[in-house]
Amino acid sequence: MIELRGWSRHGWVPPRPPVPSKPLADRPVMYFYAAADANAPGDQFGLLYAEIWVGTWRLLHSVLVVPDDIAEVEGWGSTQRLPAHSRRRVTTLTDFCDPKATIRATPWAFHAHAYAGRSAVVSYDFIPSLGLMSEYVHRARYGERTRVWLPGVGKPGDKSNILKVAPHQPSLVLRHGRAGTQVEFAYPGKDDAGRMLGQRAPGNEKRYWEGEFIDLASLAYSLDAQRNAEFARHRASFGLSAAGLPPRVTVDAAGANEMVRAVTAIRELAEAIDPVAQSWHINYARTQSPGTLASLQLGGIPAPLEHFDLSDEEYRNWMGAVHGGLCDSYVPGLSRDVIGADLKSAYPLCAHRLGWWSMYTAEHLQREDVTSELRELGRLAAKDPTAVLDPDIWKSYGATLCKVLPQGEPWTVSVPDPRRPDGRTEQVPLTSSVPLYYTWLDYVAAAVLSGQAPELLGATRYTPVNPSGEADPVLELVSRRQKVGKRTREGLLLHAVANSLVWGNPCRFDPLVPQRKGTDPGVFKSNGEKPGPYCFPPVAAVVSAGPRLLLSILKRAVDERGGHVVYRDTDSSFVCGLTQEQVVDALRPCGQLSLPGWAVWKIESAVDIKVVAPKRHIQSRKGSDIKGTRTNLAGQYEAPPGLSDWVAIAHAAYSAGVRWDCDYWAMQLLQVSNLDDLEQLPGTLRAKLGSHYFRMRYDSVEQRTALALRRDGPWVDSDPKEQQRPDFKLQAPETLGDRVWQWYHPRPEMPITAVTVDAPNDISYRGRVSGVLDDQLAGRPLGSRPRYVGHSCECGCGEFVSGRTDKRFVNDTHRKRAARAQSKG
Repeated sequence: MIELRGWSRHGWVPPRPPVPSKPLADRPVMYFYAAADANAPGDQFGLLYAEIWVGTWRLLHSVLVVPDDIAEVEGWGSTQRLPAHSRRRVTTLTDFCDPKATIRATPWAFHAHAYAGRSAVVSYDFIPSLGLMSEYVHRARYGERTRVWLPGVGKPGDKSNILKVAPHQPSLVLRHGRAGTQVEFAYPGKDDAGRMLGQRAPGNEKRYWEGEFIDLASLAYSLDAQRNAEFARHRASFGLSAAGLPPRVTVDAAGANEMVRAVTAIRELAEAIDPVAQSWHINYARTQSPGTLASLQLGGIPAPLEHFDLSDEEYRNWMGAVHGGLCDSYVPGLSRDVIGADLKSAYPLCAHRLGWWSMYTAEHLQREDVTSELRELGRLAAKDPTAVLDPDIWKSYGATLCKVLPQGEPWTVSVPDPRRPDGRTEQVPLTSSVPLYYTWLDYVAAAVLSGQAPELLGATRYTPVNPSGEADPVLELVSRRQKVGKRTREGLLLHAVANSLVWGNPCRFDPLVPQRKGTDPGVFKSNGEKPGPYCFPPVAAVVSAGPRLLLSILKRAVDERGGHVVYRDTDSSFVCGLTQEQVVDALRPCGQLSLPGWAVWKIESAVDIKVVAPKRHIQSRKGSDIKGTRTNLAGQYEAPPGLSDWVAIAHAAYSAGVRWDCDYWAMQLLQVSNLDDLEQLPGTLRAKLGSHYFRMRYDSVEQRTALALRRDGPWVDSDPKEQQRPDFKLQAPETLGDRVWQWYHPRPEMPITAVTVDAPNDISYRGRVSGVLDDQLAGRPLGSRPRYVGHSCECGCGEFVSGRTDKRFVNDTHRKRAARAQSKG
């Protein structure tokens, strides 16, 4: 998270309209894939196979690329049946990557298609293929970027750098995304006269051409929303049979035939994706997430930051009102036979009822003071919470910003906690001596939970004027998802797109990339964040506040009926002490917000839930179907096959009281530092010198092991000096049993029963999660930080208070603990 203090929209550039790609079926395409040599130590180039097609109907060239010291692969082609009009040849890597290649002389060469813009270049996960092909590699210091120089493109410089051989043959820049890689040409620079070198973008003489490299890993993820899926799973999502890609092959006819099958599988996936991608009108080479698809659907709508005339102060106040979903636990431990209540498509439902689409498509926004009306609504909600469930009230108030002075009522606060990386968003008693800004939904929620209307200093309603009148797109998205099924490829995609449309994009902030010498002048020159293409804090604030209000109404209804809520997470609550009929009766008034075929709540009975801490729970029914948060237990690395099954077994075993063997499923973090270690690793790991990887044993009987490359480790180390280091780093072995114990026994959170704000500086504004009460501000005196008043510490040692002027220790336990920490430095 990058802190953002007082961002301004001055100088903000609205997004360019999306330029959809032409169908692959209507143009030339080069499909290629490279694999390492199975008999060589490490990952050395083995074979590359490429096919050049005209659309989907004619194969022009079939090229097998071998290392430079191998002239021919004996026996290859005897089992290949190619069309009579196609041409098959065997060439070397240097000839295939010849920078001087032309379509007339060598129509099968890589540069003749990729650099000339004649064909789209398609592969799956460009990193291993381009890494094996490259002659030089450099990993950027900032961000997930890697620059590769293919043979003949770069040469070593005098300062341990790589220089361009020709201005029209730039290196390739690989940007690693959530799934897959975006490949572009590096910025070519300018000549002595200040003119841009390299090829110009079509129709734009002021922007260089970025190339068209289509990574199917990225494109498939954008259309099936399966971030960590393997190649075979993506194929299954598009109705294809299972097939894999070999990372290492033998340099012979058998290996060549295996490469042919791999490229055929890649081409089949591309042809299956092509019609689906065309229906979304997307750019194949630039799309990396389903959230990007959601923003592309708004291509005909002006960007809100450019279109509306809200001042910077108004936007800042709205940013203070943006909070995420609630996540708090009232009764940690195991609760059996609880009632689970889930909001169905919570964000799209609340967004529709609040009129988000009218706000986006309006000509302008009209401000209106509604302080007196909202005070009356707060008093009414304190007496009868169901009175605010009228759809007309939601539509009437829509985007209304309140200026409040909390005096101990439960308000939504976002508090940073070093023991929870994503922070904490909870409803706790809040007292402030300075005015704070919340949405009208949060104001009503505070009235519902406290039983009295909080002090309201002012309320401004932003009413859309002359909206387009078009139907809300989320209605069609949710309706279509219900028809196709929630677990299908289209259902998963529609779920991600609908949520991104109403919540992800309105609160989106992108990090600014630091500019370096010789890069594109259009790149921003400083660190920080900038608003996303369709960022609009008023919509983000009210859409996320809607589910919080509904959860608050449910909690009060449960409390009045003698039950209690044991756990809440964003759009769900788990209730104890009531029957299913009582919970249904409590939620019946919410039916006013329902739509045809779209109920507000989904009720599940006889649910067993184990609550460890916020964002750590396990949910099951009838002793099976374990669900819940499992990512923290699994670990932050690329999961080998079956890891989710390990986690499910671990949950079940620990809940049943099974004692873990310390030697079972041991995990170690290792680093490759010499060729001997690299030679012992299987090629499927795709490790390089300097790579970090995990080794896990998952079968204590047959001693089976699984290996996984660490996600944040370098896939190749470009510094020769780093490769010669003799040390072999090894962390202490960690068993999955230890990981389970740590997951079930997290570090105790900072106990918070009340929050006090003494000064405006107690609030810091962040881009993606804003309105955070921050007690870690550098350079701030302790007296100006907010006070956290807590009790019942999990260690059982009493109360700890961080006061205005100093820290006082209530008992000797805390005093001794602080003294030990200070003595250790």
